[in-house]
Order: sequence, then structure tokens, then C-alpha cells
Amino acid sequence: MFPAALRFLLGGYLLLSRPFSYIHVPGTPVYIGEVVLAIGFAEILRLRRHWRPVISRSAILRLLMVFMGWCAVRFVTSLKEGLGSPVDILRDSSIWYYGAFAFVVASYATYDPRFIHRFMRWFMRIAPWLLLWTPVVMTIGVAKAVHLPGIPLPLNAVKNGDYAVNCGVAVAAIILGFSGREGLTHRYAHVLVVIGLGAILVSGSQNRGGLIAALGEVGAAFWLSPRPRRSATVRATVPVLVAAIAVVVVVNPRFETHRREVSVRQLASNMKSILGKGEGNADQSSTTEWRLDLWKDVLKDSLSPTYRIKGQGFGPNLYLKYRGDNGDPVPLRNPHSTHLDVLARVGIPGFVLWVVLWGGWWTTSIFAAVRHRRAGSWVHRDITLWLSLSVTAYLVNAAFDPALEGPHAGIWLWTFVGLGVAHFRRPAGRRQPSVARRTSESGSVRSTDVVGVGAVRSRYTARRTGR
Repeated sequence: MFPAALRFLLGGYLLLSRPFSYIHVPGTPVYIGEVVLAIGFAEILRLRRHWRPVISRSAILRLLMVFMGWCAVRFVTSLKEGLGSPVDILRDSSIWYYGAFAFVVASYATYDPRFIHRFMRWFMRIAPWLLLWTPVVMTIGVAKAVHLPGIPLPLNAVKNGDYAVNCGVAVAAIILGFSGREGLTHRYAHVLVVIGLGAILVSGSQNRGGLIAALGEVGAAFWLSPRPRRSATVRATVPVLVAAIAVVVVVNPRFETHRREVSVRQLASNMKSILGKGEGNADQSSTTEWRLDLWKDVLKDSLSPTYRIKGQGFGPNLYLKYRGDNGDPVPLRNPHSTHLDVLARVGIPGFVLWVVLWGGWWTTSIFAAVRHRRAGSWVHRDITLWLSLSVTAYLVNAAFDPALEGPHAGIWLWTFVGLGVAHFRRPAGRRQPSVARRTSESGSVRSTDVVGVGAVRSRYTARRTGR
């Protein structure tokens, strides 16, 4: 049940974002993410001989286990000290206990060699719908709020930064040449790249952190893709992109939302603010100053002798402590940065473990990409690049927003980590060009060219056995 449940969960987070995460078991604080996690744990208990070697041989999972262990100690002490209600303490702990998804996903991907292959097929099938849906959901803020029973947020109360990052992940996968089913992504790949860039810019007009993360991932994927693929992408997308930009500039569409308008002027203001060429509009200047002042106050307390070792623990509402009620039906609880939230809640030791964890992730991914490249396995290298860039995009967005505290971004991040743990250790196999190179050279993609470790292994086995 877990693979299907995980795809359903991630698809809901991908398309509906924050409101979907509030689906819960009636009368309990058990949300849909915890239900899927319980299903995964129940199933991998039967795979003991598979998940034990995964943990013992993976430096990333061992580092994650140490980080989660320190956070678990602070969780228990927070309960004993009564720093908040048990529900609030558990809610603030989501920043670390969702890391359990990495263990479950890594175990499944190790047990089933086709797990990553099937996951990527599913993602490439849903990616076009995400790119088409994002501009729509960004502009329905003017619509009347629609509430579902038991969910405190309306369906249009989405996380703009998460949408930008998700679109960046999808566009990066298309640029790297991944195909979900025969002809679908390849046939419309260049059109989807243009639509995806538009979706990133629309969602990025509402959130600068997500805009930086998404454009950074897309740019890195383009730069690291094979040269023939880059040339083909430029030739196919630049004319369509120029025409689309000309139409948008002439028409100059504007949509009012509850925060900022979706318009060319707003996007230009965001870009100027990011590049430091101007202070942007009054709203951007005030939010920037407000965020910097908040971070200074939290950082000062976090480095004080009182909190530098053990932190402030789980349970206290750090936003209310420093700034007061913001009038949100679901009040903000964190200092508008996941990384600063880790420092504030678990102290310097926990923050050091957090930094070492991601340093280990990037080091492992770089070595894996180099090893796959030297072996001539472009398929494996492209998957490694995609997973590494996607994790980086989520972490960059989390520097400006408390993104990873919520399951709609946190579970996606830890799923990518679990996939990476299983994939980085896979043997490269025989020399196999990437789909990006094959499509750029032959101009077509066959159903057997679907990217995935399972597909590579099956072709390799067939070659050796003569079947």
C-alpha cells in the first residue's frame, strides 16, 4: 500500500499545497501525512533484512539519525518542562520527525529496484498538470474562499513559494530529458519548459524566496545538461518564450490577490529587490525590514548563554513571542526561516548537526555524480543531479520561509533524500547515454527509453542472458 499511498499524498501536496495537509482523522490530531508514514513503517517492518543494511551503510541516514536523536531528546524535555501543549510540541517537532520518510523511502527503493523508476514515471505524468495548474491557483485568490469541513484554511490559501519550487523541480526534470510515458513529455517538452517558466514567474511574483530557488534549479539543470540538449532547448524554447513575453507585456494582465497583485510590474519589482537594484514597493520594503528585524531578535536569543546549548525547545510559539498575533486563522509559529527555527529550538549542537547533514548530502551526491559520469552512465548521473538540485531548491526556499515545518514541503524533501540514499549507492551498470543525449541526437524517444534504474537493469540483464 505504501507506494500508492505515497504517490497520492505527494500528488495532493503538489497540486493543493497547504490546505491538503490539514486533512486528518476526525477527532484526532493525526493528519494524512502521519497516516501514510504509519503505513510505511508497518510495511517495512517485514523488510528487516533490507532496511538494516540501508541504515548501516548510509552516512546520510546515520547523520539524520543523530540529528533526529538530539531533537527527540529536546522533544521529551519539552514535554517534561511543559513548554506548550502536547499538540503544539508535536506540531513544532514536524521539522525533524518527517525525516522518518527518508528511512522508509530508502528502504523501499533498496528492496524494489524499480521503485525509483516508477516514482519518476508518475512524477513526469503529473508534472504537466502542475505547470498548467499553478498559474490558475495563483490567480484564484480573488475568488470567494471555499472551505472543506474540518479544514481551517480555504482551498486557495496555498503556499506560493512551494508552488514555485515544485515548478522548478518539474522544469528541471524536463530539461534533463526525463520521460514519463512514450512521447508525452518529449513531444511537448519545449512547450512545457516555456509554460513552466511562466508558472515559476507567476508564483514568484508572490514569493521571492521561491523565485530564487526555482530559477536557480532550472539554471543549474540547464547548465549541467549535455551540450546538444542545451542547444536544442535554446533553439526550440527561445522563439516561443520571446513571443509569450511580448504578448504578456502588451496585454499586461493584472490579478489582485489577498497579498500582492500578479502582474509584470510586481514581478519586475521582485526581481529588482532580489538583485539589490532597488527597494521594490512599500510592501516588499516593509516585509524585508520586518523579516530582518525578526531574525536579529531570534538570533540574539539563540546565541545567548540561556539558549545556546539546548535552545528554546518545542512548544513555544516563537512568532508570538517576538512579534505578536498576526491575525491568521492558523497562526504562524516559527521565525520565517526553517534554518533559524532549527537553531532557535534545538540550540547550536542541533544546528551544527543540521549543517553537517546537508554537507554530507551534497558531498555524497557530488561523488555519486562523478562516479556515474566516469562509468559513462548518463542515466544515473541525470537522476543524481535532479535529486540533488531538488533538495537544494527546497533548502534555499526554507531559508526565507518556514517551509519544511509543513508536510507539503517537508515530506517532499525527505522523500527526495530517501530516493537519493538508495540511488547514490546503485552500481552504474553498463555505459548508457542519458535520455537527454539520445533525444537530442535521434529526435525521438521510445517506450523502452524511460529513465529509471529498473529499465537500465532490465536491459542489461536481457543483454547478458540473450533474451
